[in-house]
Amino acid sequence: MDNGPVIKKISSDGISPNLLRAAYFTVGMELAKGSRTQARYVYDYEMEYYTEADGAMVINDKVFPIKQGDIVLRKPGQLVQGVMPYNCYLIIFDMDGNTGKDSSCYSFEKVQPFQNLFDNPVINTIPHVHSSEAPTGYYKLFKDIYELSLSNEDTKALMIKSSILQILNMIYEEVKKKVIPQSPYYLVLKRVTDYIKQNLDRKIGLGDIASITPYSPNHLHKIFTQTFNMTLNCYINNMKLERAKRMLSSTVLPVYQVAIMCGFENIPYFSYRFKKYTGMSPRQFRSGFFYY
Repeated sequence: MDNGPVIKKISSDGISPNLLRAAYFTVGMELAKGSRTQARYVYDYEMEYYTEADGAMVINDKVFPIKQGDIVLRKPGQLVQGVMPYNCYLIIFDMDGNTGKDSSCYSFEKVQPFQNLFDNPVINTIPHVHSSEAPTGYYKLFKDIYELSLSNEDTKALMIKSSILQILNMIYEEVKKKVIPQSPYYLVLKRVTDYIKQNLDRKIGLGDIASITPYSPNHLHKIFTQTFNMTLNCYINNMKLERAKRMLSSTVLPVYQVAIMCGFENIPYFSYRFKKYTGMSPRQFRSGFFYY
């Protein structure tokens, strides 16, 4: 076994998850409370959604209690061990779609090269264990990924990629909402994020945003970046692209119209940004939801 994963910076545009394995563990609640799985190293990114749980997850010698509806994120290089009882959906994935590992014969119990450990504001924000106030949406996404992994759908790879991205983004957004109220700049940042959400259909400049706050553009940019762990421009683009995803998956509006309504006047640039963000073109993304 090598010395561990290589730490590598990755932009949010570069996150393009590829599923390596999906499983549904259903016998854990029958096991004795406190019994443990064999300790093992994590080679790729792993997430579990707990359908039933009264146990814990040990990550690098630290014990994290888990309950129904919780989500655990495990990263390459971590030493982990499950503490029963729990049942869960498990997904293992390649964060940037570039490991070249064969999903048809993948086994997390087999010694193998570590995937890169990616340094990214979104990934870094996600905790070891996330407890959502609305776990039902996560349950559906994990269940869909597992069922799609067993299907012969032509578009299943695109649909699975989209679902993993939704999970990551949903966790990030929920965690971020908990972080903002802790900031001494809470009221200003809340005004800024509300302004951005209300103006996603047009070009938003730093000067425009600063004008609704008592701060200069440079100072606002500094406190925003420190709080959100990403630049204002990155946040705005992410919000625009998330809106585009919702519109493509829930309407039949032409792609060019979706682009304009999300503040992108240059359609080729919109397609480029969208593919960088989701790993697929707008039409490919939509094909996972609509059949013509």
